[in-house]
Amino acid sequence: MFFTFDIFDKQQRKIGSSAVSLDWKSHVWSLTEDKSGAWKRIAEAKMGKFEFKDWGVLWMWDNLRNIAIVWNTPKKVTDFSTIKGQARLYDPLDGSLKDSIMNWTLDPGTTAKAIAIFNSPLPFTRDAYIQRLNWLMPAPYGSMNNKILTDNLLKTDSRVTGTAGNYTTCGSLPGFITKQVASSKGLKGQAFVNWVTRYSLNGTNKVRELGNTLGCWVESAPNLKPKPGDIYALLNHGETDKKTSGISHVGVIEVATDTSWKTIDLGQHGGFDGDKNSREYKAATCEAWGETNQGGGFRTVAGWVDLEKYFTV
Repeated sequence: MFFTFDIFDKQQRKIGSSAVSLDWKSHVWSLTEDKSGAWKRIAEAKMGKFEFKDWGVLWMWDNLRNIAIVWNTPKKVTDFSTIKGQARLYDPLDGSLKDSIMNWTLDPGTTAKAIAIFNSPLPFTRDAYIQRLNWLMPAPYGSMNNKILTDNLLKTDSRVTGTAGNYTTCGSLPGFITKQVASSKGLKGQAFVNWVTRYSLNGTNKVRELGNTLGCWVESAPNLKPKPGDIYALLNHGETDKKTSGISHVGVIEVATDTSWKTIDLGQHGGFDGDKNSREYKAATCEAWGETNQGGGFRTVAGWVDLEKYFTV
């Protein structure tokens, strides 16, 4: 398990990034990369012990010096429910950095990432779901990230080649969210399969149809905004009926304001990549900038699935 620490001074100026591996069997941390030299101001040694405390923090030691207290960390080597957080420099080698903050990001490695996605259930919070999606972005076609998000969907699959027009993978993202919710519920085996089969949001029009059925669909309006983790839906170019017009794209909201949306999407670039986007938004007319590979332009927002309400299904 690898942590990347972004290290700041007391004026919140970044002084560098360092990578550290954690061996949970021996409870030893080891410095693996320090191009900026920032870690030299924190510890004298390049490895030391760490302790995980019952109240959810991790203490890092440099011989007898408690150099850092890391908050909200994984509890064991297979715990990937949290992938980023902060730490406080408690007694660093450079005393001027005492009480400064470090930001940490978890990188389990490619193989461990796949294991984590399917075996480390997320808590029912919007932030946890956004963290996991950001962990998988970007997701170019053929990459492990893409295979995880699309269920190994290939351009040669019959559901792709048998579709009229230009197929994109955007509808796979709501399907991924469905499986993460089922996992968060603690469902396993046949119970997991049954719930996903019944309540899957996989697809485009399915998001609105099932969202309405389950009571978690919000039709767009000038005075409403989606929240992080909500699954939004754009209508076909030129269509405006939020209830019946066809849906050409779906994705996940990261941040939404009255003028711009930051979104996490599949079906990007050539139609099969995953990436993040910034879309201009017109609150008065409920229009967001559409997909470039679908001609761009503003599209009417049909609405979105409220993630918190979907959790309760």
